[in-house]
Amino acid sequence: MKDHIFLSLFAFIGLLLLFNPFISIESHIGSVNHMSHNPRFQKMVREFDKYFQAEMKKTGTPGAAVVIVQDTSVYLLKGYGKRRNKWKKKEPVDINTVFRIGSLSKGFGSILTGVLVDEDSLSFDDKVQKHLPQFSLESSEQASRVSLRHILSHTSGISYHAYTDLIENRWKYDDILAMFPKAKLATKEGEAYSYQNAIYSVVGKIAEDKMSQPLEQVFQEKLFDPLGMENASVTYKGITKSGNHAWPHKLTKKYWKQVPITDKYYNAVPAGGVNASISDMAQWCQLLLGNRPDIVSEETLDDIFTPHINAHNKRKYFSRWKDVKEHHYSLGWRIVKRSQDELVYHGGFVNNFKGEILVNRKDKFAICILTNAPSNLSSRSIPHFLNLYENNRNAIQEFWFPEGIDENVPQEEQPSL
Repeated sequence: MKDHIFLSLFAFIGLLLLFNPFISIESHIGSVNHMSHNPRFQKMVREFDKYFQAEMKKTGTPGAAVVIVQDTSVYLLKGYGKRRNKWKKKEPVDINTVFRIGSLSKGFGSILTGVLVDEDSLSFDDKVQKHLPQFSLESSEQASRVSLRHILSHTSGISYHAYTDLIENRWKYDDILAMFPKAKLATKEGEAYSYQNAIYSVVGKIAEDKMSQPLEQVFQEKLFDPLGMENASVTYKGITKSGNHAWPHKLTKKYWKQVPITDKYYNAVPAGGVNASISDMAQWCQLLLGNRPDIVSEETLDDIFTPHINAHNKRKYFSRWKDVKEHHYSLGWRIVKRSQDELVYHGGFVNNFKGEILVNRKDKFAICILTNAPSNLSSRSIPHFLNLYENNRNAIQEFWFPEGIDENVPQEEQPSL
């Protein structure tokens, strides 16, 4: 009877969240200590929501979804617009609508590797050939020195975007792997940043071989199921048969035109093959904020997010962001250093889907935006959210740490107020 009452209450809370995206919910995180819900942060999120709706109209973006998490509370979990521009038929984006997330998948690749590191199945410093003896490069000596850390930080030395064309031409991954010795080496391993898709996906091949399971099953058992990412998948069938997915759109002279979902990049899942809804990404944000040590340890997260190589961004994406001092790449993530904080970030684009995710580990907040068109919506909204936070940072911090309270001192040692 008690179980029945609990389930009914949980279902009721779920319905409230569906219809009121500003409700704060707590994730199942065991004994993790966390701050209370902050009404000042909530007010800022409401301002952002108004801005986002206006930008949706301004950019003409067909559909989008947003999650904002602070500590363990979800402050915004919401779908906007339509799954597709289909005349006279309303198909709204909701929190369970599935999107392709493109290179946000690279974070899943590094975290999956981290889970296997915690299980002592792998080490980031293992040489690739230890687990994949057939791995080779133009220089066999260099191939013998390349580690998983080099692969995940895009510092293997192989030339920029080597064999991304073979991924897009739907080659089987084993056949792409056999081509690496023919790709030109640009530098020695560890010397320079050179963004990759094909060689990055070596970590998926290793995980698959290590677990003696298809990669789809590895992702499901190691990440999706433990996190409760109920809509996530890593296959073309996974998104097209979901029953609630967004359609991609391409800009024409007059409007955003619906185009088909393709099967590109599902042969290189860690590079760009993950599908997820915004409710899935809410659970993902909880993990990235360190709230799921039962899945990946804080020590491993620290290693993954440690800046590894200077990564000059040729497209100057971060020119929209204020106070950027340096930009590095860690293991599957971009690390953006500013005066007061260090931001974990990645963007993704595939098949006219676009996504962006940002995590501030110091202040414990995360935001993720998914869209079904490559508009400027997310690239405008992420820096706008950062600006809002900067403008409200003191008020938000003062709510948790009033004058006389030191956030670095244990609670039992704080003065009484």
